[in-house]
Amino acid sequence: MKKLNLLLIALVMATVNCFAGDVKTVVLQISQETAMHCQNCAKRAENALTADKGVKEVAVNLEEQTVTVKYDDAVTNEAKLIEDLKAGRFEASVAGKKCANCEKHEGAAAKEHKHGEHQHGGDCCEGEKK
Repeated sequence: MKKLNLLLIALVMATVNCFAGDVKTVVLQISQETAMHCQNCAKRAENALTADKGVKEVAVNLEEQTVTVKYDDAVTNEAKLIEDLKAGRFEASVAGKKCANCEKHEGAAAKEHKHGEHQHGGDCCEGEKK
């Protein structure tokens, strides 16, 4: 009987693991317009993300204005995490990700930048500005 119980437990655990998605990590950059200024802001960002059932772990870096999120990609995704932060009154984008128009260009126009900052200027980001 004891072996049967152990076998059933192992079977249940294997089944749960089959349906779980991969745990992914993303770094989200908070925009300058909605920057976190204190520990209360950092806690508000953390709470906005941990309310998402797919979020496994959140690490806020107040100095860098980033939030590192580990999440189950079968339950949530980057776009949803950004929406979660928006609900917490923060604008964010995936750190280091170029806007769609910059990805089409080469050279100086393709410099990495953060949404809302558009450091390189030019017209490639028209329509992308928030």
